[in-house]
Amino acid sequence: MAAVAVIALAIVPVRHVLSALEPRFRSRACVLLLGSQLALLPVLAVDPSPRVLGLSMLGLAPLFGLVMAHAWFPATPPERRGVAEMTGLAALGIGFAQFIHAPATAFMIGEHYRRTSVSFVDAIDDLRDRLPDPPSDQLVVLRGGPSSFFAPFALAGSGKMPARWRVLATTGHALGLRRDARAMDLVVPRGQSMLSWFSWDLFRNTATTFREGQVVETPGLRATILEVGPEGPRRVRFELDRDLDDPTNVWITESSKGDFPEAKPPKPGFGQPYDP
Repeated sequence: MAAVAVIALAIVPVRHVLSALEPRFRSRACVLLLGSQLALLPVLAVDPSPRVLGLSMLGLAPLFGLVMAHAWFPATPPERRGVAEMTGLAALGIGFAQFIHAPATAFMIGEHYRRTSVSFVDAIDDLRDRLPDPPSDQLVVLRGGPSSFFAPFALAGSGKMPARWRVLATTGHALGLRRDARAMDLVVPRGQSMLSWFSWDLFRNTATTFREGQVVETPGLRATILEVGPEGPRRVRFELDRDLDDPTNVWITESSKGDFPEAKPPKPGFGQPYDP
């Protein structure tokens, strides 16, 4: 509704500016306006995000410039009322968005990514030091987050990829219950899922549903879904092809800071909570 209201209010000043242009400039401006709208069609199939608006902005940026130039640098200053006043307000909003809000937001976002990138590099360096023999090691992320999906590529940059990379769960709080030497159950609170939003559609169709008793196998790992809640599987038994305490298993979790602290499984018959 907000977008519709903004578009409705923008139509009047845009038409006012276009009508004041010479015919040859008006036709070019109309082509830019039409092209900016058509550029939105290919990206309607993806989630809304500022990053998909780049091509559309190539057409809108000149129009923004025309509105501001018409409002701020007219050949003959108009009376500040009616459409002229609305055009001036539109130019003021565009100017604020382009010259104040956008640079400040870009700086804050860039600084955020700079800090997280530096932190991620430090976390990868620490993790690399804990892999004594990468070609033989199996790295098991007991409870991971978004960085768990980027870490293998970061490790590959130094040529020290582990033989296997396991991500058992991507959720918040989880409880690990050790069943025997090679098996452990992971349980998440009711109303939550073992898979969170950033991992649900990475490797399977989001329309695919899990069911109790379903078994998912991959070389060296067998996962049996023991309980499914409204959000997805909430209790899963993981069985490895080797003892969980085998020294070739490097157990980690991902913290809320983005680093990878050690997270050894509990002893057989015991449980242990794992938090971000």
